[in-house]
Amino acid sequence: MTFETEIKRVAVEETVVVEIFIGGDINQGKHRLSQLASQNGACWSVEPTEFIYTGGREVGMIVRSINYPRFPSTVDKLMEDAILIAQELMYHLGQGSCSVVGPKETVWLTRRKDD
Repeated sequence: MTFETEIKRVAVEETVVVEIFIGGDINQGKHRLSQLASQNGACWSVEPTEFIYTGGREVGMIVRSINYPRFPSTVDKLMEDAILIAQELMYHLGQGSCSVVGPKETVWLTRRKDD
């Protein structure tokens, strides 16, 4: 098999995946993420999910970021960025809480007074 251009292995970094689990309309979430990416230079993947919990169900999304070798980062910075994005999404989507899952810890965020 031949290719027109050579494919090179240019960079390798520690694998880090950070995910935000949040309810709400995925199209609104994608729109806000697009705005934030344009302002701050970022990249996320987004996939739909459904939360099934005691007493109910809710549609939502998983927003994922990786330690991209072209623009490497640290676990702490990736988590810090994800928490800021999660807070922005909570307000934009009208959500009371969400979770940010990293390689070593899960951070639960809430804006409800009684939590």
